[in-house]
Amino acid sequence: MNPLLSGALFTALSPLALAGGTEASSDWLGLDEELNAVASNVSLQGGGVELGALFRGAYVMADGTDFNGFADGNGDGNPDDQLGMVVDDAELWSQGTVGDYFWRISVDFGTQFSPYFIGGLIGTGAGTSAFANTARTDTLEDAYIDWRFSDQFSLRLGHFILPTTFSAASNPDSLLMLGRTTSGEYFHNYDLGAMLSGDYEQFQWHLAATNGFDGTGDEQRLFGRAIYNLGGGQNATEGALGADENLNAAIGATFWDDGTVDDSDVVAFDVSATVGQISFSGEFVTYGDAHATAAAGTFAGATNLGYTAGSGPSVWGLTVSYLLNEEWEIAARMEDMDDLANTEIMSFGLNYYQLGHNAKWQLMLMSVSSDVAVNEGSVIALGVTVGSNG
Repeated sequence: MNPLLSGALFTALSPLALAGGTEASSDWLGLDEELNAVASNVSLQGGGVELGALFRGAYVMADGTDFNGFADGNGDGNPDDQLGMVVDDAELWSQGTVGDYFWRISVDFGTQFSPYFIGGLIGTGAGTSAFANTARTDTLEDAYIDWRFSDQFSLRLGHFILPTTFSAASNPDSLLMLGRTTSGEYFHNYDLGAMLSGDYEQFQWHLAATNGFDGTGDEQRLFGRAIYNLGGGQNATEGALGADENLNAAIGATFWDDGTVDDSDVVAFDVSATVGQISFSGEFVTYGDAHATAAAGTFAGATNLGYTAGSGPSVWGLTVSYLLNEEWEIAARMEDMDDLANTEIMSFGLNYYQLGHNAKWQLMLMSVSSDVAVNEGSVIALGVTVGSNG
C-alpha cells in the first residue's frame, strides 16, 4: 500500500478506534500489567517452572513359566506365553524453584508393574501376569519439596523414592536396559515421609523416616544411606554415554528397616563406575528373614522362588556396558537370586541412541535358568524412549 495512503487511513481511523474501545483497552492494559507483575514475582523468587513428558514403551514376547507367574489360560497344563505391547512410562511432570525451595510433581499413566520383572525376588506375586496391569488410572509419583537450608544440608518432604541402590534411583529415561535389576525394580517404589540429606567433599548421606507398610499407622520405615564418590562420582544416568576418559565412581551402603514387619531389614552395598567407553555396576543386597515368608501385600511374591522359611536371601547382580560410539552401546547383566532352585537371570541389551537418552531404541534379551524346569523362561523386548524425566 502507498505509505501516504496508509498514513492517512491510520490518522482518520485512530480517533474512532480509541473512542469506541477506551474501556476495553483499559481492561486489557490492566490485565497485562497484572500478568507482568506475576511473571516478575516468579522471576524474582525462583527459576520459574519446567514442564516435560516421558514415554517408554515396548513390544514384549515372554515364555509362559511358573517363574513368570503366567496363568494357564488355555487349559493345556502349561502357563501361557505372552506377546504384546506395554507402556512402562507415560509420565507428565513439572518442577521449579522458589527461593531456597525446589519442588517437583509427576503423574504416570503407564503400566503398574514392569514387564521385565519376571517374578524376580519380590515380584508381582504368584499367578500374576506381567501383562495383567497394562492399563491404569493416573498414579502420583513424585510430589515433594526440597528445602536447601544450608550449603551442605537439605530436607525433602512429601512423596518420593528412597535411593536404596543406584539401580533403584536411576532416572527412567536414562536406564541402560529396559528393566532395572531385580532389587532395583523392587526398591523403585514411592513412599510418604521426610529425608535429610547432606554432603561434605566426597561424601554424601541420606537419613529418612517414611510411612512404611502400615501407611499412617504408628510404625515407620527407617532408612540410611552413605555414598563415597571417586572423581566426579555418579549421577542418576546408567551406561557410558556422556562419560569422560577419567574414572568416575560411587560406592554406596544402605540400611532400612520397616517397623511394621519383624525381620524386614535390608542391607545393601553397591558400586557404579564409568571410565571412557566402559560402565560397570554391581550390587549385593541382603534381605531379612521376613522376605522369605512374607504374605502378599507386604513383600508380594517373595515365595515364588522357593526361599526357605526364616531364611532371607542375599541377592547380587553385575552389569557392564561398552559404548561402541555415540549411537550404539551394548550391555550385559547377571543376577543370582540365592534361592533353593539356584535361579539365575542373564540379560543382554543393545541400545541405539538417536538423541542420547532422550530418543533411543533398546533391544533386551532376558533368560532365566534354574534347577527347577518350570521356573525357567525368557523375555525378548524391543522398546523406545522419547522425552525426559527432568
